[in-house]
Amino acid sequence: MPRSLRIERQERYSRWLPLLKWLIAIPHMVVMLFLGLVKGVLVIVSLLWILVTGRYPRFLFGPVEGIQRFNLRLHAYLMLTRDGYLPMSFRERDEYGVHYDIAEPGRIARWRALVQPITVLPLAIVAQLFMSLAWVVSTFAGVAIIFTGRYPQGMFDMVERALNWQVEAINYGCCVTTRYPF
Repeated sequence: MPRSLRIERQERYSRWLPLLKWLIAIPHMVVMLFLGLVKGVLVIVSLLWILVTGRYPRFLFGPVEGIQRFNLRLHAYLMLTRDGYLPMSFRERDEYGVHYDIAEPGRIARWRALVQPITVLPLAIVAQLFMSLAWVVSTFAGVAIIFTGRYPQGMFDMVERALNWQVEAINYGCCVTTRYPF
């Protein structure tokens, strides 16, 4: 599976931060709630555009990609994989350590705009189950961080993999990519 998301693992984590991250992230969660609605509208417009032109609208790719990047950073932060304060930005920021890379789609068969949002459902269900497990794992990782200052490698890998499954399912369902992830 191609990986659209990479998270740099820190050597040491702040021991007290897992207790406060949810509070610190409230402004970002409020912004993401609004952005999720905006992204929904942009995706619907994109799917209609693909139906008519056979191309992903270039002018919508940047905003959709930026909202997805913002969402992934927020999830990575809340799942305790990064300590640094979340940037309020849609652009790639190497210093934050959460990298989301996706190529802009070119020509897309028009039928995909109708079929992909449906065929992604099995993958989306599995990805959501995997994400639910990752939230539980990140909670246990938070306990480990409080006591040791480290995120256990196996737990980190599992959370990163779950986020990748989620982003791949979203990308396929929104026709940002045409290759079924698995």
